[in-house]
Amino acid sequence: MLVFREPTPDDYHLVADSFWRAARECPTAFGVGREFLVKMLAEIIIKPDWKCEILCDDNAQDEILCWAVWKSPVQVFWISAKPRYQGLRFGRKMIEHIGIQSGDTVSCPILPPWLLSYAGKNGIKLVQRPYMALI
Repeated sequence: MLVFREPTPDDYHLVADSFWRAARECPTAFGVGREFLVKMLAEIIIKPDWKCEILCDDNAQDEILCWAVWKSPVQVFWISAKPRYQGLRFGRKMIEHIGIQSGDTVSCPILPPWLLSYAGKNGIKLVQRPYMALI
């Protein structure tokens, strides 16, 4: 059974590493360095009104399938599935868990191509707000 949980201290390395590896490939973050991207993530995660959650199998909670950082269904920092689990709809499960619905306008600092594609097909509007980490 799939469960959502808070990250452990050991999870943060994987979260930061997977974020910068994926974000650096996005057109909206092309050329931005690792240090800046990881700092941007860290600035959001420490804020008390933002959440970081992990999707995993209840019987293998050390294996992260997908993770997300968000404040509300309309303020999402990032959603990421591990590369070997991409295409298995774990990102969609996270979107449902967060509560993003058709018709929502969702603010994100960086717009990953897979999320743009999913949003367009599902009636969700994404708006880039690169300075969300500063607010």
